[in-house]
Amino acid sequence: MIELTVSADAAGQRLDKYVRRALRDVPLSHVYKMFRTRKIRVNGLRGRAEQLLADGDKIAIRGDEERLLVPAEGTVKGPRAARRTFGILHEDEHLLVVDKPAGLAAHPGSGIEGATLVDEVRAHLRVPADLPPGSLRESDLPPETLAGLTDAQKGDIRAVFEAAKPEAEALHAAFEADRAAMKAALEKTPPDPCEVGAAALKLKGDREARRALLEKVRTGVLAVLTPAQQAKLAGCLEAPKDVPPPGESSEPEE
Repeated sequence: MIELTVSADAAGQRLDKYVRRALRDVPLSHVYKMFRTRKIRVNGLRGRAEQLLADGDKIAIRGDEERLLVPAEGTVKGPRAARRTFGILHEDEHLLVVDKPAGLAAHPGSGIEGATLVDEVRAHLRVPADLPPGSLRESDLPPETLAGLTDAQKGDIRAVFEAAKPEAEALHAAFEADRAAMKAALEKTPPDPCEVGAAALKLKGDREARRALLEKVRTGVLAVLTPAQQAKLAGCLEAPKDVPPPGESSEPEE
């Protein structure tokens, strides 16, 4: 078992980010599996990925300390372990918004040598080696839409996400509380239909509020972009997922 104590500097940080930094060589998928299987606890209670830490919190990670902390033999080298050159405009457990430097290829392809943006993103997120590169495609990660942003635009986009962060965290907390209330209502014997219905309405309201916030953020980001940048973003978001990257043929092999 690994036992950690949260310092004052780390207070206010999300638990999943804290654990990811502590277990740098553990695949991201395994970290979140440990959350699902309740192997990460805070002050003796089940740890939740989104919870915020406080100074002095005691974190216990159940597992083989040597296997979790010591890099495994055959650690991936080369492009997958490439040094990050892209800028991060926003990152949370669902979304990574990056600023791709000019000259960095977005993805591997014919004639492309060295690390690409996909390689750097995989290394940054510690994507498991058994997840094929095709799982991260240019159409899934359209960072090129941010190429050409001015420093002022980058700052404005960061401000949009930062301004929305308190509301997003509050909505998430409300959703989790309302979901727990729904579960409790359903587990009663017998369930009270009116109570279940009221809980369902609260969850519906939570989802609508989250969608409204996402639209608010989207509108804020679009307001920062020029018409040309907006058009490029729209094109990337509408790009069909089955179109192969340049250099790859869509014709079936005979």
